[in-house]
Amino acid sequence: MKKLIIIVIVILVAAGTFFVWQKGWFGFGEGDTVVLREDLPPAPGGYKTIHEDPAVVAEIPIDVAVTYREGFEEIIKTIEEHPDSFGAWFNMGSIKSVFGDYKGAEEAWLYATEISPLQARSLINLADLYQNKLKDYKKAEWAYVLALERHDASVDAVILYRELASLYRFSYTEKKELAISILEQALDMNLGNDSELLALAGMWAWEDGNFEKATSFYEQFLAQNPDQEEAKKDLERIRKRESLLKQ
Repeated sequence: MKKLIIIVIVILVAAGTFFVWQKGWFGFGEGDTVVLREDLPPAPGGYKTIHEDPAVVAEIPIDVAVTYREGFEEIIKTIEEHPDSFGAWFNMGSIKSVFGDYKGAEEAWLYATEISPLQARSLINLADLYQNKLKDYKKAEWAYVLALERHDASVDAVILYRELASLYRFSYTEKKELAISILEQALDMNLGNDSELLALAGMWAWEDGNFEKATSFYEQFLAQNPDQEEAKKDLERIRKRESLLKQ
C-alpha cells in the first residue's frame, strides 16, 4: 500500500505541473488561440467551428442533429457575452464530441478546466474522451488523477476511484497491477458506499488467483450486505479454491 501511495503522489505532482505545459502537448499553441477577455487565458481559436466526422454524424437522427446545432449557436452567443462561463465551454465540448469533433471537444473541456480550477466535471469528460475515443491512456490517467486532486464535492469520489482502477485493469494494462491497489486506497479513505468497491476488488482478486485477498474483500462486502446470496456462493467457491491450494 505504501508503494501505491507513493506512486499516486508522483502522479499527482505530475498532474499539477502538467497543466502549465499542456497546451504545447495538445498542439494548442499561441497561434491557435484567441483572447476573448484580457483577464482570461487565451481561448482555443477555432471554438466557433464544429469539425464534424461524417461517419459519426450519419448515426445521429436528423432532428437531434438540428437541435444540437441550434444549441451550439446559442453557446457561441453565451461565450461572446460571458467568455468565463464554465457551463458554456463544458456544453460546447459535449456537443463537439457528439459530432465526432474530438479535438474540438478536448480543447473546450481543457479551457473549461483552466478557467474553473476548482471543479472536476470537465476532467471526467476528458478522461472518458481519452480512454474511450482517443485511446490515449496516459492522458486519461492524468485527467482522472487531477479530478481526484481537486476534491470537487459535486463529484462522487468513489466513481472516480472506480474509473481510474478500471482504466488500469482493462485499458492502461502496463499499470494493471495498480488496479486493486487503487480500490484499496479508496477503501482506506472511508468514502462511504464501499460495497461496489469491495465487490469489484473481490472479483478482480479472484480472477487473479489471489484467493486470500478475494476472501477478505468478499467477507467485508457480506458484512455490509448480508442478504446477497450470490456473493455468499462466490465466497464458498473462493474458500474451496483456497483450501485446495493449501493441500
